[in-house]
Amino acid sequence: MTSHILVVDDEQDINVLFSIQFNQEIKNQELEFRFAANGTEALEILKNDIDSKIELVLTDIRMPGMDGLALLSQLKVKGYLLLVIILSAYGDMQNIRQAMNRGAFDFLIKPFDFQDIRNTIQRGLAHIHQLKEEIRKREQTEIALKRQQKEQLLLTTAVKQAAESIVVTNQKGIIKYVNPAFEKKSGYLREEVIGKNPRILKSGKHSAPFYKQMWDTLKSGEVWYGQITNKKKNGSLYDEELSISPIRDEAEKIVNYVAVKRDVSRELELERQLRQAQKMEAIGTLAGGIAHDFNNLLFAMLGYITMAINELPEGSWIREDLEEAAQAGRRAKSLIQQILTFSRQQDTKHEPVEMGPIIKEALKLLRASIPATIEMETAISSDKIMIEADPTQIHQVVVSLCANAFQAMGEDGGQLDVTLEKTELDAVLANQYAIDPGIYAKLTIHDTGPGIDPEIQERIFDPFFTTKEVGEGTGMGLAVVHGIVQDHKGTITVTSNSGEGATFYVFFPMIVLEEETEKSIEVSYAHMGGRILVVDDEALLVKLEKQILERAGYEVIVATDPQQALEIFRTQPTQFELVITDQTMGGMTGMELAKELRTIQKNVPILLLTGYKLSLSKQEIADSGIQEVILKPVESKQFSQIVARVLEEAREDAAE
Repeated sequence: MTSHILVVDDEQDINVLFSIQFNQEIKNQELEFRFAANGTEALEILKNDIDSKIELVLTDIRMPGMDGLALLSQLKVKGYLLLVIILSAYGDMQNIRQAMNRGAFDFLIKPFDFQDIRNTIQRGLAHIHQLKEEIRKREQTEIALKRQQKEQLLLTTAVKQAAESIVVTNQKGIIKYVNPAFEKKSGYLREEVIGKNPRILKSGKHSAPFYKQMWDTLKSGEVWYGQITNKKKNGSLYDEELSISPIRDEAEKIVNYVAVKRDVSRELELERQLRQAQKMEAIGTLAGGIAHDFNNLLFAMLGYITMAINELPEGSWIREDLEEAAQAGRRAKSLIQQILTFSRQQDTKHEPVEMGPIIKEALKLLRASIPATIEMETAISSDKIMIEADPTQIHQVVVSLCANAFQAMGEDGGQLDVTLEKTELDAVLANQYAIDPGIYAKLTIHDTGPGIDPEIQERIFDPFFTTKEVGEGTGMGLAVVHGIVQDHKGTITVTSNSGEGATFYVFFPMIVLEEETEKSIEVSYAHMGGRILVVDDEALLVKLEKQILERAGYEVIVATDPQQALEIFRTQPTQFELVITDQTMGGMTGMELAKELRTIQKNVPILLLTGYKLSLSKQEIADSGIQEVILKPVESKQFSQIVARVLEEAREDAAE
């Protein structure tokens, strides 16, 4: 290791002496000398000593230009990290004292004892090295302290700005710190909770064993993870996912706990919506299957009852009884239609309609029947709000929701607000309502009734669920509304708290009408006879259809198996003017049978009977060769009219 020394003296002999006498090491330290004739030259050398190698300055006091005392002052002002040893004659003792007062490390008296010089230099170098090491350690300590302060500032900033609520308690559970996210979420200010127990947030949704298990885990030194329902300052509830971790001191004793809490209310709501959607889909599938079987039975019941009525004279008590039975069958048919609507398996015709007039008409009909204790306020947008819909079903949605509100308010009365407006849902809002972003017609129906208990809000759209007394409701009203809205690619939600009324929000996607749609014209068709092939694996329905058609003047060939029907048709394809087939049959569906028949006779018209809506487009149905789809149950007269119309259209096409 080489130590660099600057000798400042105007006597050239001094330079020579130092160069000669100190050409050897001082305890393994090589010495390298540089020389200056006065303080000015010394400062220039130090200025150019970029790496600060010079650690020791040996300087005379009396020199031309800048003397040693002035040099000392300049070194102090400029903050050089080095030691100064004074070289002086005996007569300079006063100056030496001044130099020592200005920070000189030591002094040497001329003429020199070089052993003293060697020892002094050695002490000076050891001192400066020790001083530099102390400075280095102090700088390292300061750097570490600044890093720690920076980390603490970063941690403090992160905690303050974190989206998650953070709560620190002592070992007894008393709150010592909360971050701003906690204040925002809970509604409590920091000053209101410091020194309090977290039980101020208790919602009452958790049992004593729940909290005991939590504290048993924490006291054992483990981290507790879980979900908890807490209560805000305003009394509303929210769900949190949290972890609570013990904080230990140097002795590993638990002194505090830190809870990091994330609001998962929205996530749980989305999970609830998904479960609800899956449940509704499952119920819809089940309802659709049951409705199909009921429709077959009702088709047969109403068909035979209608034929029996037509055989009896007016005024016959038997005819009157059968008409009552037919009326009951029609009510059963209406109920099945509601089930199919709920399950989105009811065949409906959607067309461009303006919502405003439909809602106004529905409210006009309702106004006459609502109690005088209920006030109705409406705000229907003046904009032309168009949707693709079945106007009858939209009318039913308004009537059902308003009737539900009337019943909720009861004899005590209240206020019903009905609003229709155009709204745009961005990605965030659309995600909240589980629909696609876009422009929507928003129907809002709010009542001031007792509200809906949160415990049953998830079930209000379930079929046959009702809170009314036995015999006062079927529980299908809101279920049908839900089915209609879903069928129109919309969504319906409800917000309510007990004692604060209920608000239903219904969203339908809006459309831009480009051209007026043509109105269909009702035409009567005459029965002109002809041979018809009827295919259904239900023997009861085959017999019924055969009798209805034969009484209308048609020749009917029946088959209870699609393969059998295919063989009959293949033997004499040109002899049949029409084929009527059921959709759901063993071995082959009606759609598949139609395709096979069309390969044999391309132009044969085919009617498809089904108990539920097909999940196919009109084009797909037409491509299979189906002229028309008839939803069971269908009454005898309507069935006969459809057959007559299809046959006449087919004969007109053949004549062209």
